[in-house]
Amino acid sequence: MLKLAAALTIVFGALSLVSGGMVLFGPERVRAAMGVVLLPLLWFNFLMGAAYIVGGVGIWRAASWAGLAAWLIAGANSVACAGVYAYWLVGNPVEPRTLGAVAARAGVWLAVAVWLGRQRRA
Repeated sequence: MLKLAAALTIVFGALSLVSGGMVLFGPERVRAAMGVVLLPLLWFNFLMGAAYIVGGVGIWRAASWAGLAAWLIAGANSVACAGVYAYWLVGNPVEPRTLGAVAARAGVWLAVAVWLGRQRRA
């Protein structure tokens, strides 16, 4: 199960790098297709893709720091999630898929962090 969780987080990271990179560095039509882009969040998600890969490699290797990495990633994503929702709640435009994606990232990494903590105690 540990290897599966690691593989999923690494794939999650790679997808974040690819999708974020396509919007940041790809043709303008790609960015236009995304609708309302929150550029700071896009950069955050793109850069966090690398952190997801590093965290996933740590999980794969059962590194002592993997749990801490998962909590830090979960925390960073939770802060980003709270910021996006606050931005949206005061009336700013945010794509509905952005609201779902930012919550999903925080939720996935929170689940990974909790699961790793339970595995370590077991």
